[in-house]
Order: sequence, then structure tokens, then C-alpha cells
Amino acid sequence: MSPVIFATLVRASLGPVPGLPTQPVDFSFEAPESVSTVHVVGTFNGWDPEADGLTDRDGDGRFEGTLEVPPGRHFYKFVLQNRRWVADLDSDGETRPDGFGGINHVLVVEPPAALKPGGARGDGVIEFSAVSHPRGVPWRVVNRQGWAEVRLLTAGDDLDGVFLISADTSAKMISLGSESPWEVWSSRVPRETLESGYAFRLVDGATQREWPEGDPSPQLFPMAAMETRSGPAWAADAMFYQIFPERFANGNLENDPEGTEPWGSPPDYYKYQGGDLEGVAAHLPYLRELGVNALYLNPIFESPSNHKYDVANYRKIDPSFGGEEAFDALVAKIHASDMHLILDGVFNHTGDGHAAFRDLRRKGRESVFADWYRVHHWPVAAPETPNYDVWGGHGHLPEVRSGNPEVLAHFLGTLEYWAHRGVDGWRLDAAEKVEHAFWRHFRARAKLVMDDPYLWGEIWSDGGPWLDGTQFDGVTNYRFRNACVAFFARETIDAAEFAASLQEILREQSLDTHERMVNFLGTHDTPRWRTVCGGDMARARVGLSFLLAYSGAPLIYYGDEVGLGGGNDPENRGAFDWSTRTWDRVTRNGVRQGIQARRKHGALRRGSVAIRYARGEVLFLEREWAQEALGVLVLRGEVEALPILTTELPDGVWADVLSGQRAVVRDGVLEPGGLENHRVYIFYATHESR
Repeated sequence: MSPVIFATLVRASLGPVPGLPTQPVDFSFEAPESVSTVHVVGTFNGWDPEADGLTDRDGDGRFEGTLEVPPGRHFYKFVLQNRRWVADLDSDGETRPDGFGGINHVLVVEPPAALKPGGARGDGVIEFSAVSHPRGVPWRVVNRQGWAEVRLLTAGDDLDGVFLISADTSAKMISLGSESPWEVWSSRVPRETLESGYAFRLVDGATQREWPEGDPSPQLFPMAAMETRSGPAWAADAMFYQIFPERFANGNLENDPEGTEPWGSPPDYYKYQGGDLEGVAAHLPYLRELGVNALYLNPIFESPSNHKYDVANYRKIDPSFGGEEAFDALVAKIHASDMHLILDGVFNHTGDGHAAFRDLRRKGRESVFADWYRVHHWPVAAPETPNYDVWGGHGHLPEVRSGNPEVLAHFLGTLEYWAHRGVDGWRLDAAEKVEHAFWRHFRARAKLVMDDPYLWGEIWSDGGPWLDGTQFDGVTNYRFRNACVAFFARETIDAAEFAASLQEILREQSLDTHERMVNFLGTHDTPRWRTVCGGDMARARVGLSFLLAYSGAPLIYYGDEVGLGGGNDPENRGAFDWSTRTWDRVTRNGVRQGIQARRKHGALRRGSVAIRYARGEVLFLEREWAQEALGVLVLRGEVEALPILTTELPDGVWADVLSGQRAVVRDGVLEPGGLENHRVYIFYATHESR
């Protein structure tokens, strides 16, 4: 397991370098008497609940502090006692839904007057004073394949283009959109081309300037980087398939729990239909034929429920799933099929049937596990009226003190146990409710006992604080899903707004990290994709095709590929219909075709994202990796006349991967032939263009 070079954040020795200007912002929160710590969190600090604490200097309960915040539009709230997230009670300003049923407040920080651009693209005027490194220091990421990504900031909408230059290369940089008042530019090139140093060439109209300037040639930023571990290479090539084991397939009737209902019965919170690990193993050929190469299983450890998030024993497979032999047989078949296995790690809480919590309830404060849980007062109450911290208000899900060394040791032991039994990675449940220190220990141990593991955290907001190279390799990209729901399913935003949402996510992490983000349209925690699309499978197919054509590791929730419907839990956990009578075969064939295209074309798995057109119903972007370039055209709905699509794809004949439809690139314009509606087109160069 070779180390991977990550972000450098080292200032070059060039004397003063323009930094990222900030403005002081005062924050204040009047807390209840029982609160002793208040932190402010927002887009300006990656929503890190441990980053910026406020101080109650005179003991009156009002916590205050001043932060240096970069210009732009930010969202924020407060965290009390490192656990409770609340809105700004003193603000009556603009708000935005936070995705959890609450709100974030909006903070607008104006840039200094000197950085407000007065020009426009093509006018020949370059706002040179606005040119800067992100965060004021050189920004570069080198992955284990030896590709280096470099970024630069310029005044928003000011330049026609930026080039990354060195003695060996001149690479045009891609705009990742504007982050007021700046525009973010990115380029990825082989690291060796930058070893002798690099600079930037700014172009606007007939004007060109180099940054940093020098006489007679530009000075160069030295290529230096610090090493850290990063995600496994296989994760960027992964095609994930999520299985809720109790509803995927029943492979052994003899292990069905008492009272198991017939397969296909309406899903219920508390009832069983008999799904097990033998059922998963029996249908691996189906998954391989679909193109899946990585399985994520919802919890499979011993527990009293059908969902298994109330774990009673972390080192025992639930008997209703077939026990230990069924697990070992499944792992062997998965690896023989050249697939990877991801388990669901529930380490924010246990079930109330866990041995530690049972002992706590029996012995109270005398229990050796008294410090494993947060009990408010003694004795410990029943789960129906909990007097201890619980997940989501559910008394049967008591939260653990993840900062307790004994708790950490218990879960690190669990990690090692399953590493020896062949697990390839973990999806980590409720990750944002667990201390960063816990995940740093977890990652360090995983890297020691597992061969290139993939660690993926369940994060519903910005994953930045967990993607610093010391914790997770990727996170659940709910922000991507939210944008897709708004654009494809509900049609509440147009292509321009959709593109802006995608670029906002792209700007926040390196391309290397973005390629390991888990993108999805449905999971066990959301309504089914078909249902979100109002049952309109034509609309649903466009979203699924885009998922497979876009950057990130895509995930298909079992049954979405055949049009399985269902609302919120428990309806989204229906049984898979193996009779095939209810399958939408057009959708399944489209998903299979999209996965095949992804596996064939590296630019779909690892390529950069350059959005060339986004307006109304039409989105056109380009993907590029190594020597391959592709064009992705999305038509959401009825398009009577296709707009002019300027492109940087080379002139020649291009074919759609999915339909075979031919297109021509002529003088920098893509000219498709007749197009069908509700389609995603992936154009690749044919032999005729060479």
C-alpha cells in the first residue's frame, strides 16, 4: 500500500504572494444555562463542529467570537455541546433549508472594493490584483497514478482562459465556475511535467499576462507536496450496488424468522420477508451481468430488527441471514467474481440488546460500561422513555461515547475481526455524529490490517471536514442527489442552476477525491427514484444515465434499475421481484448499457468535468482523462431546436456510446444529427475522426 501525495499548502519562496483576503465577522449566541460549549459552523469552515469555538467571557451565557471569513455567500449555524446543531436564534435574516428539516442562516460577506471586477470576458482587461492561490497558498494534489491537479483563482467572469505552463507543458485550465468574487480554475497534468516549476498564463481578448510575473520570464512555483494516504485506486472504478439484505432475495427458507410473511408483501417496519446472504450469493451472476463490481450491504450483524441498525453483537452474522457459513461463502463468491464487499459500520450507537447496554441497565452506575453511554440520571430508564442519549429519538438505539478509549478499542477490534474475514471496506453510519479523532484512529487501523480499504462516511452536508486525508476516502454525496432531484425529478431548477450546483461541489474537493465520492439517486433512507420522479420512467432514465456518465463512484439502490417504486421508509424497502413480471426492462437495459460505457471509457470514471453549455433543458459537458475525451449531452425534456454547442473536442466524427447516433464537430461546434427526447448522449471519437 504505497502512500499517496495529497494537497500541498506550502507557500513558494517568491516573496509576498497575494493571499485570499478575509473580512472579520462577529458571531454571538445566547445559550441555555446547561450549555458550556458553542461552536459556529458553516460553509466557510467546512461545517466542522470542532473548528471554531465561541467564548462566554463574562459568564452571562452569551458566547461570542470573531472569525476571518472570505468574501462570498455562506450558510451557517451553531453547535452546542459538540452535538446539538441549532439555527441562529438572534437572526431574522435570509435562511435556506438544511436538508434535515431545519434551516441554515445566510451570511453574505462583501469583497474588498479592489477585488470587485470592473471588466468582462473578452474586453482585454485583466483584474490582476484578484489573481490568487486558493486560501492564499499553492494548491496542488497528486494522486498515486502520478497525476497532479493545480488550481488558481481569478476575478469572476473576467478571463477568456487560463493556462498552466512549465518548461514541458502548456495546459488549458478548466473553469469550475464562480465562487464570488472569484472564478476557480483547475488543470490536471502528469506530475513530472511540473517538476521544474510552473506558472500561469492569463488570457482575455488580445491581452496575455503571466502570473507570477518576472523579467525576462515568469518566476516559477516549485513543485513540492506532502505525502499522506488516500483512497484506493479501485474505488474510482467502482460501480456500487446497495442491497438491503432482508428484501433482496430469500436463498434459504429454513433460516426465516418466525412469522415471516410471503415474499413481496407490503413492507413493514417490524415484519420479515426472509431475505438472507444465500439469496445475495445466488444472484451474483445477475449483478455481474448488470456490470456491478462492488456490493454495499446494509447491516448484517446480529440484531432483533429487519434493518439491523440496532446491533446486538458486532462479531456475529445474524442467524436469519444465514450465520457465519453463509457469510464466508458469500465473501468467497464475491472475490471470485472480481468484486469488492463493503459492510455497514454502525459505530455511533449500538442496539439496546448489546451486551454493554444490557449490563448497564442491570447494574446502573456500578456497571463497567457506565462510561460507554451518556446517561442523564440514574437509574437507566426503559427504551420507551429513555434518559440517555439516543439516535433519532429512538430509545432502542443508545448512542455511545465514541471518545471513550474502551469504546474505540471495541470498534477497532470489530474492524480487525472483519478484515481477517475478507471485508474490503466500510460504509460508516451517522459519521457526522462521531468525533473526528475516532475516525482518524479507525482509518489508521484500517490501513494497517486491510489491503487498500475504502472508507466511506454517511455525511448529509459538506463532507470537507472528513475528507482531509486522515479520515474518509469518500462520503455519501447527498448534495449531488439533491441537485438531481431538483433538475431531473421535480424540474424546479433549469440546467444553469443544476450546473452551478455541480460546480459548487466540484470546487470544494480535488478531482481525485471527487472521483471517489459515492453518487446516488436513491438509498434505504430516501424515497425510491421512480417515486421521486412521479412514476415517470422516461424522466427517471435520464437521471440514471446522467448518474453513470458523471464524475464520482455511482451507486444503484437494489431494484431502481428495474423501476421498483416506494416512498419513505418502510416503503422504500420492498422485496425485489425475481419473477421479473414487474420489471421495466427498458430502464434495466439502459442502466446496463450505461455501466458498460463507464467501464469501457476511463474518461467517464476519472475524467475532468468542463461544463460548456447549461441553459433551459440542455446541459452539455466534456470529460477528459489521459488521451481520451468525451462529450456528454443531456436533454431533460422537449427540445425543439438544439442550441449552438461550442466545444473543445477535436474536429471529426463522433458517435453516441448509447445509441450509435453520429455527430460531427466542425470548427469548434458540436452538430448532432436527429436526437430523441429524454436521452443522455455520450459522444466519443470514432476512427473516422483520426
